[in-house]
Amino acid sequence: MNSGQYETRNAEHAVGDALVLLMNDHRQVETLFQEYENANADHSALVLQICMALDVRARIEEEIFYPEVQGALENSDLVSEALAEHASAKQLIAQIRQGVHQPERLNNLLMELRQQVMHHVQEEESELFPQVEASGLDLNDLGRRLSERKMALMQQLGAQAGA
Repeated sequence: MNSGQYETRNAEHAVGDALVLLMNDHRQVETLFQEYENANADHSALVLQICMALDVRARIEEEIFYPEVQGALENSDLVSEALAEHASAKQLIAQIRQGVHQPERLNNLLMELRQQVMHHVQEEESELFPQVEASGLDLNDLGRRLSERKMALMQQLGAQAGA
């Protein structure tokens, strides 16, 4: 299945579906990257928003989604690859946070991060998600757990940013 088929799926399934939640997160990150590219002024707040969105998404996938998926799929190579891609993105995010006030360096790092993230999203939606859908996992229960953890992380990280 391709991501276009999942857009149809989005309209057909409950909001609590894990795959819909993750695809909505993918679209949010894509939008944030586009806003960054279109911004004319200081984008440090937008950069930090991109980093936080990616941090939260990576954590809910690593803590909840990938362990469930790994146990449900016969071949979990896609999960191993996704975890490696997360590690690479986290390294870039750390560099971006350090260089948030160095626009010339920041642009290059963000474009590299965007390429990595878009590659990761494409693989998840075209290869991993169809296998997850066919696995028999309770996607609504998984979606509820992902959503609860996401909200808790956003509150936690928001409180830390405000401190």
